[in-house]
Amino acid sequence: MRIRRLSLERFGRFEGCELAFRSGTPDLHVIYGPNEAGKTTSMAAVSDLLFGFEARSRYNFRFDYPLLRIGAEVEEDGRSLAVRRRKANAGSLVDADDRQMDEGPLLAMLHGQTRERFRLAFSLDHLRLREGGRAIVQARDDVGQALFAAGSGMTDVVDALAALEAEADAIWAPRAARHRTYTQAERSFDASRTAARDRQVRPKAWTDARDAHLAAEDARCAAEAERDALLSEQGRIERLRRIAPAMRRRAELLELLAGSADAKTMPAAREERVVAALDVIAAADRNRAAAATLHAEAQDRLDNVPDDAMALFAADEIDDLAERRGAVTKGSTDLERLTIERQARQARVAQLRSDLGLSDAAPPARPAVARLRERANTGRPG
Repeated sequence: MRIRRLSLERFGRFEGCELAFRSGTPDLHVIYGPNEAGKTTSMAAVSDLLFGFEARSRYNFRFDYPLLRIGAEVEEDGRSLAVRRRKANAGSLVDADDRQMDEGPLLAMLHGQTRERFRLAFSLDHLRLREGGRAIVQARDDVGQALFAAGSGMTDVVDALAALEAEADAIWAPRAARHRTYTQAERSFDASRTAARDRQVRPKAWTDARDAHLAAEDARCAAEAERDALLSEQGRIERLRRIAPAMRRRAELLELLAGSADAKTMPAAREERVVAALDVIAAADRNRAAAATLHAEAQDRLDNVPDDAMALFAADEIDDLAERRGAVTKGSTDLERLTIERQARQARVAQLRSDLGLSDAAPPARPAVARLRERANTGRPG
């Protein structure tokens, strides 16, 4: 809504005064005048015109209540409306002939505005400019919130401002509180700083730790060197342990060879006959032992045969023994023959040992004889 003309017919000290507000670009009008020129009176006239005179108006010091008149021509969206207002409890909106008018068209142009809202948003004097402006910005009530939103074009700003204030209060306030994040962060920072200070390493402690570390490193290197030496010695001893039997056998053979230093070299042909004789003697000894074992077993069975009639039931075993008797007899005969052959061969060996000058020495083992023969053939000294 726009006021095109304001008529102060009889209001305050004014009579027949009109103020015209022609449209233009920008559509702004400034009413200028010295103190007590009537600027505040004109502003009050606008409120009384739009919303009616207050019950106790202070602008009747020249004209009585029944004579007070204010007129105006307002426009909106190309429509214009001429109205006048008188001081009355009802039907105060009249036309040029003081006939009562319907307030519907004017109320439609006001869009729900009230005197209080209009005063806070558009009718501020020097004092109320500061108080009302503060009330609008702070939006202490629904009126202030609505006026601020309508005047600034920013809706929900009050709620956002309240949310920001609550958020700020939850972060910090002059008085510390456990629920505020700044207080929590500050206390956590203090605790961390104290812990860092307590855990801080002093220069002497660091130097001592470094020296201890270097000493431990030297000890580790020495221990590793000692370990390597022990492992090497262990390997050497293990190798000696594995070859110890062979070394002992070698020592025995060397001792045997040392005792046979005066022995004469045996011809290869005679050596072969000696080895063959030794093999025959060994075989004869084995056969004799086997025959003796068989003879002992047969004699044992024979001695255990019962003398009573029950022996008849052992006829099969007796027949078996009778059949084996021939083998036993042959074994006995062979044993006697082999004994004679053994004695002959022993005599032959004794003769050969006498020829070699070994009559009192123990006969060497076959491996020793083989080694001696090899050395004799190659001409190496014993």
